[in-house]
Amino acid sequence: MKLHFVLVAFTIFAVLFLVQPLAVADTELQLVGPGTSAGWNAGGVYTSPYSFNVIVDGTAPRSTTLLACDDFDTEVWFGETWDADVSYLSAGVFSPLQSSNSPTGNIPKWGPGPISVTDPNTNAVTSYTLAQAYYAAGYLAYEITNDYVPGNDEADANIASYAIWQIFSNGAAASLNDHAAVSADMQTALTWGKTAAITDPNFTVVIYTPTQQVDGSWGSCQAGSCAAQEFLGITSADHVPEASTLATLASELLFLAGGIFLLRKKISRRART
Repeated sequence: MKLHFVLVAFTIFAVLFLVQPLAVADTELQLVGPGTSAGWNAGGVYTSPYSFNVIVDGTAPRSTTLLACDDFDTEVWFGETWDADVSYLSAGVFSPLQSSNSPTGNIPKWGPGPISVTDPNTNAVTSYTLAQAYYAAGYLAYEITNDYVPGNDEADANIASYAIWQIFSNGAAASLNDHAAVSADMQTALTWGKTAAITDPNFTVVIYTPTQQVDGSWGSCQAGSCAAQEFLGITSADHVPEASTLATLASELLFLAGGIFLLRKKISRRART
């Protein structure tokens, strides 16, 4: 009887852990400076990538992270730090990993979509879903951080930066003379973005959406009017953070409880023979 009571209590304890919301990390973004020693720039502004300290649960990173910016219309300054919501776009689905800091819960910044994109070369306007637009921006962010930075290719990185900005801000490319190059980069990325969830399901866009400065001044974070820019990184699906330790522990507790029950059942049968 006592063992039955322990098993029931053990199981209830584990189930209560499972039904609790998953723990999420508190994330801060600190904008350190340009992502290259030369400080790549075009059209009078610094272009991607940018160097960040991504601070999780108050723990500073061992090294900086290179991220791309998707917001041309908002000004930020080196040295600023923000609380940030983090979400992932993988297999065509947005997965918010943290939204506790946001007063609006609006993740990502440019949601909910659709996104009307103006081609800077032809002025043609085409509508894309939110996922397609972010996949396209992620494609360009990947090229910048994984191809152009290692190859020290500032010219192509500048074009790709403006292509990202043009997706979400229709007048961004006006600051750059080479509209044809921006258009070509953007259209290549948008075309890929339409099939990204199918052709490359492991391609994951990490979206950092600042919600407030560390000094506590809230930004609206509605489309195009956030107090800070939004930033993108790329990872693979097998690096997406796992469920919280508590939830994992609860699963293990349930497994252990089942094992104890089976063990007791076998012992009881032997005792009767």
